[in-house]
Amino acid sequence: MASLDAVAVGDEAIKDLLALVDGGEEGWKELWTDDGIVFHTRKGVEPCLVDIIRCRFILEDTDLATVKAMVTPWLPYRIQWDDIMQRCELVEELDKGYRLVHHVTKKRFPLSPRDSVDVVSTHFEPNRVVMSARSVPTAGPAPTADIVRTYQHLGGYCIAVSGEREFLFTEPRYISAHLSGFVHGCIIIPEKEVEEKRQAQES
Repeated sequence: MASLDAVAVGDEAIKDLLALVDGGEEGWKELWTDDGIVFHTRKGVEPCLVDIIRCRFILEDTDLATVKAMVTPWLPYRIQWDDIMQRCELVEELDKGYRLVHHVTKKRFPLSPRDSVDVVSTHFEPNRVVMSARSVPTAGPAPTADIVRTYQHLGGYCIAVSGEREFLFTEPRYISAHLSGFVHGCIIIPEKEVEEKRQAQES
């Protein structure tokens, strides 16, 4: 896939992520709450009609740079806390600051080791930062016999301004036998830090 086509995939992923983030609470049903983590579920929409699981929890006394670094796949920290992730490799830097990333996860019964090649897009607004990911099956390293190539329909995080040093982290995920999926997060951060990151990106 040409770089221009991959950027178009990234644009669509950002648009779809914002539609879900801004869609409100209609259709979500609470499953359970455990130690401050709240789980919800809802039905997916076209083209991914499987169930979505969403979890939310509050992060306090941290900052934008730390939280964003923890979830950014091409930085080393994701491997340190995500025990199912084997490696995340930067394949190519694209226009608009987008990146093509190869994610590889470990074998965890009953799942085989699996991988995906995803366009990761980062978008800054005055009051929030959005990071999305969507698989591009025709890009990146070719599939190998020992790892199951999978497709992630949509993934990412929305980092939105709220109270001082208070973060709301949200992660929904489509659940399907083919591991097609949606993942997104919502993190609340101080407005000053979002503006600083936006200005840094534009400079």
